[in-house]
Amino acid sequence: MALEQRTGQGVKPPDILIPRTELYPERELVVAHSLRAVQAAAISAHNNIFVLVGSEPEQTNLPPEEKFRREEIIDNDATKFFIRSLESAPFLFIGIDAEGAKEAQEGKAGIIMDLAIGTYGSGEKMVCFVVDVVEGTTAATHGRPNAWSIMAVAPVGGITPIPEDEGRKINYFQKLFAPAAFEKSISIDRPTIDNLRSITRAAQIRPSDITVAIMDPETRPANVTITQKAHDFGAKVETFSAGDFAWSLRAINSDPEKPIIVMGRGGAEEGSIAAVAARAIGATCQLRYISHANKASDLETLGGDRKIWTAKDFVPAQPDDCLVLGSAITKNEHFDIGAVRKRPFAYSVQTLVVDSNGFNIRTDEVAA
Repeated sequence: MALEQRTGQGVKPPDILIPRTELYPERELVVAHSLRAVQAAAISAHNNIFVLVGSEPEQTNLPPEEKFRREEIIDNDATKFFIRSLESAPFLFIGIDAEGAKEAQEGKAGIIMDLAIGTYGSGEKMVCFVVDVVEGTTAATHGRPNAWSIMAVAPVGGITPIPEDEGRKINYFQKLFAPAAFEKSISIDRPTIDNLRSITRAAQIRPSDITVAIMDPETRPANVTITQKAHDFGAKVETFSAGDFAWSLRAINSDPEKPIIVMGRGGAEEGSIAAVAARAIGATCQLRYISHANKASDLETLGGDRKIWTAKDFVPAQPDDCLVLGSAITKNEHFDIGAVRKRPFAYSVQTLVVDSNGFNIRTDEVAA
């Protein structure tokens, strides 16, 4: 299936969305069918990894052509099983955004990505969702830890669609994720050191108590100055090449006395899903779109009057109506979630569930 194009190209989403809560199905049904979908995607990816990689992870990096070949197989099959699961729902799932568009847009090795952007299921009730069927694609293609299938769900109108720039969907956000305690203390618009100093004062902690998590500045020059400023301040700095969604979840759920702060440029869909989680638990979240022209610009000095979206702005749904799910494909080291396990007549799947009740891990047996 070729890349499915969204409608309304070139139209920026409205500043104010109104969640259609009167159309929201029973919560138990939403959880059950959303869970079934991410589990189906995780199982599909697990099975393909076993065929392509084997039972042990590959430690050496693959040639690009082979990596993209595996990526296309793993992602597209997972998407097909994800969609097939949604189609059995007695209400409508409306996919507004899905990871994979960036790879398709950039034409990596001619890769064609199937996207779960559309309407699935049947009935008069409906929800909207954002999905990354295989978050941690590089990990998946090598059989390494931290690949999972993730999804955010809310009433229709409850999640802001990612806009387009120059006729193409925005690929990156500038991000700031932190515990709820710092919502009034920090801002994307402020210099990095000012934000970190405000955190130490608000929580009465030392600079070394703070961990700044940021995507690798060697491959993302937009993050260079923020990284250097965090080092200069005396904070611990964790850089990573993939998986900013998991770090964003860790940040919003971290101890204010030992906080994790996610800063800098990261993926748009991952930021959208993490914003739903932040809204659900009342944590600190700020997002700002990065245009295609500015994707390599230094975020510390970019400035401008570009709109900052808080969790409530970006996710106008009520916290009780927000749901984020992440089913582990390979072992998830961030949250100690086990990989999919094949049993004689079923698969054992572990899933992180984030809602207004907090973070919970569940284990389900899914018929083979």
